Amino acid sequence: MALAPIPPRTLGAILVVIMIFGGSLRMLALTKPFYVDEVTSLTVASQPLASMAEVMRKIDASPALYPTALHFCLKVSHTDVWARLLSALFGVAVLWAAYQLASAAFGARTGLWAAFVVAIAPIHVEYAQYVR
Repeated sequence: MALAPIPPRTLGAILVVIMIFGGSLRMLALTKPFYVDEVTSLTVASQPLASMAEVMRKIDASPALYPTALHFCLKVSHTDVWARLLSALFGVAVLWAAYQLASAAFGARTGLWAAFVVAIAPIHVEYAQYVR
């Protein structure tokens, strides 16, 4: 017996609820103390753009996209929450991406389940709170 299709408006509403819930989980611990590797990322991102590549070669071997995005984020504020907000937003974007990928491959219901599983996955929640 096949399940009835979910109306598009209902699908969208469920996905929004999952993303709000997942976003809330990712925002809960944004004020925790920084780890050493997070301080490294903040040090690199705090440099002038012209100096970032040289500093990265010396102290950090990470790809440059995240520190560059963080550099512009830090132009707005240097608070702990603001520094971690970029990672949390990327974490929420992954919920949407999980929905899109699973929906394309297996259907909308599976897409919703995939987004929900990623939303509550402890390891994903934790890493979406790191400046890294």
